[in-house]
Amino acid sequence: MHIFLYEHMFAAGHPNRLIPIYNRKKFFPGVDKFLKVCYIIYREREVNKMMNKAIYFDMDGTLANLYGVNNWLTKLQNEDASPYTDATPLVKLNVLARLLNRLQANGYIIGIVSWLAKNGTTEYNAKVINAKMEWLTVHLASVKFDEIIITEYGTPKEMVVNFPNGILFDDEIANRENWIGTAYDVDNIIEILKGLN
Repeated sequence: MHIFLYEHMFAAGHPNRLIPIYNRKKFFPGVDKFLKVCYIIYREREVNKMMNKAIYFDMDGTLANLYGVNNWLTKLQNEDASPYTDATPLVKLNVLARLLNRLQANGYIIGIVSWLAKNGTTEYNAKVINAKMEWLTVHLASVKFDEIIITEYGTPKEMVVNFPNGILFDDEIANRENWIGTAYDVDNIIEILKGLN
C-alpha cells in the first residue's frame, strides 16, 4: 500500500491541481532546497521556543529553608547531611506542584539545579545528593522533574543545564546575574508561575 502526500501547487497549464510531492521536481525545480531551508528555520524556532520554555529551581534558600535549620552551618561543616532533609518548605508546595504539572502539560521543561555543600568530600557529597533527592521525593512527589542536577558548589548553573535560556529561580544574586535566560529571586515564585502560559 502506498500513501502519497499532495501539495496544492499552481503549475503552468495545471492551475489548482494537486501534484504529488514525489513529482514536484518536474514542475518546480529548486523547490526542495527552498523547503529544506523553511524546515530548518521552523525547527530552529521550535527548539528556541522549547529552550525558553524551561524552568529551573535552586533548592537551598529557594524551595527549602536550609538556612532556617538550627545549627545548619556547623552540621554541614561536620558533614552531617540532615539539614537538607530537615529543611522546611519556603513555598506552598501543593500550589507549586499543581502549577508545575500544568506548565509541564503545556510543554515546559521543569528542572532542579542545586549545589552540593562547599568543600564536601566525595562521601559527604553522595549523602547530600541522597538527602536532596529525599527532600524532593517527600515534598514534591507528584512532580516528575525533567532534569535534576546537583553539582559541585560554585559551578556556574547556566553551564550544567540543558536549557540555559529558560527561567531560573534562585536566592543567590550571582547565579541570577550569570544566568543566560530570565532569572528571578524567591519572593514571588507562585505569582510568576501563574503568569506563564
